[in-house]
Amino acid sequence: MSKPEIDNLITINKVDGAVLSSTHGTYHITRKDIGLLKLNSGQIVVADPLLMYRSEDFARKTLSISVRPGVYPVEVYMATDEEDSFPAFCCIRFNNNAPIEFTAAKTIHDQEQKRKPPYRYVVEDCRTGFMDAEVFHTICKLPKRMCLDYLIDFDEDENEDTEFHCVVGSSEDGELTAALFTIMKSGVYYWYWGKDCNGEVCCLFADFFTYQ
Repeated sequence: MSKPEIDNLITINKVDGAVLSSTHGTYHITRKDIGLLKLNSGQIVVADPLLMYRSEDFARKTLSISVRPGVYPVEVYMATDEEDSFPAFCCIRFNNNAPIEFTAAKTIHDQEQKRKPPYRYVVEDCRTGFMDAEVFHTICKLPKRMCLDYLIDFDEDENEDTEFHCVVGSSEDGELTAALFTIMKSGVYYWYWGKDCNGEVCCLFADFFTYQ
């Protein structure tokens, strides 16, 4: 991996309100908690939770590393200047330790095909997200014309004055959850595992900022 994105990830984990620069300008980066994501299986799927999928899509959408099943906080990092504010990074944290190194996150398909980094993730319609494999398989079993809001409710915060919807939604019984992120523009982006001083995976980051 090249140095800029790693420097950016290290910086935002050290300082809330850090200043980062991209090709579009210089921005203050601030962190916001958006909810708790339940990972019943520990397998993380990177995908838009408002779209339908087929079972054949699983290996291309699911990360090759699994985490311990549990409930984990999800964060969004907003980039702000005098005119704009938009999601720059998003993150799931698996413990309270700070990451000291980052490695590229690959899918099961990448691993099976023995691909080498960088591992690219395509974001369409400016939307992406995180969900557990259990949620993904539930989506695959739904009737084709069913509205996915029936499964998971992504109510917007009425107090939020932003065009970007970043939220963790849940089913009515709270058993199924998914994180939804709307970002500045569609494109190819990158995901990274963060490791702490013990060499343990402590977080998963998506970078929408460095190569926007």
